[in-house]
Formats: sequence, structure tokens, C-alpha cells
Amino acid sequence: MAWLQLPQAPVKRAVCGALIISAATSGFHVFASWFSVSPHGTDLLLKHISGMVVGILLITVLYNVLRLVVSALGLLFGIGKSGWPQLGAAAAFCGIVFVFMMLAVGAEEAIRDAAFRSIAARGGPLVTAIKQFQAKNGAPPGGLDELVPDFIPAIPDTGIAAYPKYEYLRKPDPAKFEGNPWVLFVNVSTDDLMQDLLIFDPKGNYPARPQVASARRFGDWSKISTPNPANHN
Repeated sequence: MAWLQLPQAPVKRAVCGALIISAATSGFHVFASWFSVSPHGTDLLLKHISGMVVGILLITVLYNVLRLVVSALGLLFGIGKSGWPQLGAAAAFCGIVFVFMMLAVGAEEAIRDAAFRSIAARGGPLVTAIKQFQAKNGAPPGGLDELVPDFIPAIPDTGIAAYPKYEYLRKPDPAKFEGNPWVLFVNVSTDDLMQDLLIFDPKGNYPARPQVASARRFGDWSKISTPNPANHN
């Protein structure tokens, strides 16, 4: 695990190294986040490269923080070889990297949240068309194609290449979807462990059960995160 070792360098050199590494890594992560929700982009960079790089860097920081504590205790009690300059350099390195990474993660959330609000807004006419169909026919449509052209000229796309389509379920699993007669959703997952759905429930009773890891509202829509069912088959 030599690549995880504390940087044995003066504070100035450690600060410069941390700034270079942090700027490159966080800059790439922010770009990958933006590209994942751009009109002609893909989320492959965010899924398979950026997330791994950020994860490794954060693990490195946490590992070195533990080593810092151990080395500081050893220095106080006269055990070990580390001196205060080395500890200061390591602390500066870890602190700078951690702050940059947290800023990058915050930027990712802001960028993707803006995209989710856009998806919800673009799906508004589709929601209206489904409700109008249901009011006229006494039941929701069997599929979105039944809405065209009487209730909507064409089925809109999301405007985001990585998650291009609105998906529709009629009479979905009542236990999973809280008894809603239909749901409209977009799969916006970025990893294989969690399934993230940006979803419109006509009843507005978004799930709050233990298997739902998180639920965040975007107007009349909600982003629901649950463990990916593909990992439990």
C-alpha cells in the first residue's frame, strides 16, 4: 500500500501537490457530472471513471488521516520517526484534497439537480395528457402511444442523451408504487448498487419505506433511490 503513504515533504511542497491533484481530479469530476446530463453527452465517465477516481482519492485521505493520528500520538510519546514538518505537510495535503473533493461532489449534485428539474418540467405536458386521457376514458392509457395525437402532438424526450426517454407503467406493483394507478419515470441511475428513478406518482404519495434509501422532491416529481433489484436476484 505504498501509494497510500503520507507524503514525506515540506508543507509548501505538499500544498502544491495537493492543489494540482485536487484541481485535476475535481475538475474532471465536475466535467463528468455536466457531461452526464448534457443534451448530447453520456454518463459513462461519471459511472465508470470519475466515481472510481474520487473514491480512491477519498479513501487515500481517510487512510492518511488515521496515520496522522497514529503518527501524532507517536511523536507526543517519543515513538516513531515522523517529525512535526512531516505531520504538517501530511495534514495540509489531506485537508486540501478533502475540501476539493467535497466541493466537486457538491457541484455534481447541483448540476444533476438542475437537470432533474428540467426533466420534470419537460414531462409536465405528458403528465397533463395522461390525466386528460384518464378523465375522458375513465382509465389511464395502456401506453404513451395512445396519447398521440388527440392529447399531445408527440411524446417528448427528456432533453438529456444519457436518460432520453420517459417510461410509463400502468397498474404497477401496488406494494412498490404505493397503489398508484400509473407512474411516469426516468431511470437516472449512475451505479450498479442503487437504482435512482425520477418519478411522477399521480397520488403524490412518494414511498417512505425502509427499502427507500432517499427521496428528494423536484416539484411534483421525486427522485427515489433504492437498492438495485438486479443485485438481489
